[in-house]
Amino acid sequence: RSPTVKNIQKLLLRIGSATSGKKDVLLSRLQKDMRISKIPDSDNWTKRTRILSIDMGIKNLAFCVADVRLSSEESSATTMEIRAWRRLDVVEEVSKRSGIKKREFAKEGTGEDEERPDPYAPSSLSDTAYTLLKRSLLTYAPDIILIERQRWRSSGGSAIQQWTVRVNTLEGMLWAILTALRTECRITTRREDFKKYNYRIFGVDPKRVGGFWLGDRGKVEGVKRRSKKEGAEEVGLGPESETEDGVGLEGGGKAGGKLSRGKAEKKAKIWLLRSWLDREPPSTALSKHTKPSPDEEEVPAAQAYISFSFFHHAEATRQTLLYATDAASERSKRTNIRKGDVKKVDDITDCFLQAAAWVAWEENRRAIY
Repeated sequence: RSPTVKNIQKLLLRIGSATSGKKDVLLSRLQKDMRISKIPDSDNWTKRTRILSIDMGIKNLAFCVADVRLSSEESSATTMEIRAWRRLDVVEEVSKRSGIKKREFAKEGTGEDEERPDPYAPSSLSDTAYTLLKRSLLTYAPDIILIERQRWRSSGGSAIQQWTVRVNTLEGMLWAILTALRTECRITTRREDFKKYNYRIFGVDPKRVGGFWLGDRGKVEGVKRRSKKEGAEEVGLGPESETEDGVGLEGGGKAGGKLSRGKAEKKAKIWLLRSWLDREPPSTALSKHTKPSPDEEEVPAAQAYISFSFFHHAEATRQTLLYATDAASERSKRTNIRKGDVKKVDDITDCFLQAAAWVAWEENRRAIY
């Protein structure tokens, strides 16, 4: 029998494709996207694919580097070996990697010397973006680079925030530099350059990632705040876009009030990731099939089974996320943490879930196809 629109949309959701449109459009998209692999040589189980996942920001950019091996006849588990996972201030990171003292910039609205460089002017930001890629992110030699796709407006507002413009400008610069480096490497005769810059770049819609992992849980209008006596202290949640001082909003309001929809979704993602990482071994640990309702066809479950392992520095980030969501009485058992990231675990969560979603989408595509 002919598949229903609802089931076609479910299949599209499970391979990371758009779900809007009429039935004929959805069917055409499904047929096309099912033939496109998100991970090169995904049928070669001996090949390791390295993914660099970036959650955009300037004062709060987060990235995750994972070596991925997909399931096969020899191994039923898909594995992600997390080699690096951290949050950084882009300007500070570039200064450190360049081995130079952080430049003094004019502070906005202070009337300081206008001759001082603006760190967010194209002339400064382009140099920052290039150095960030060459001396930090591309040193991991990724095969796939995932960049969180930015919006121009938040919460349907008509105004475009200044920090939104800055982060979007950085996003565009990263794309331009990565594309230029890759294009140049394809015409070079140097083997080391070809291997280093022969990556694939993809923009990832954060709404698609959230909808995939959270499902109906992502449609919350708000959640009641818990008092500190009820469990973990309030998790630090960043705003929809960065504030000028780069500090994440830490909830605010009284216990018993409600979080906004955006913050409720962020909190749901943080607790989902905690549920994966607070077990041994860390994994998504979800069944491979969902039980359909009587009027629906059985289709593979949205979440593929993925197991995780962590290198030393990435393990510190894992412990930081667990520490941030622990009850206060349980925090003393965790010593290997990044204290500067405790209030900004939403950024490190987003880049991790983005990488895991990309892997799950490919596993689901292979299972369905």
